[in-house]
Amino acid sequence: MKNGKDIFLAGGCFWGTEHYFKQIEGVVETEVGFANGHTADPSYKEVYTDTTGYA
Repeated sequence: MKNGKDIFLAGGCFWGTEHYFKQIEGVVETEVGFANGHTADPSYKEVYTDTTGYA
């Protein structure tokens, strides 16, 4: 991306947050996921076990 910038944001519901940002002019890509835990590539169900380090 020419002259583009990356920003990292936290939010609640992945799908709702992603949908909202896709509506903003200038946003060319969104990606959702978990951050700052200690389990590599956790599933949605794993995060809710409170054993992955993700909130």
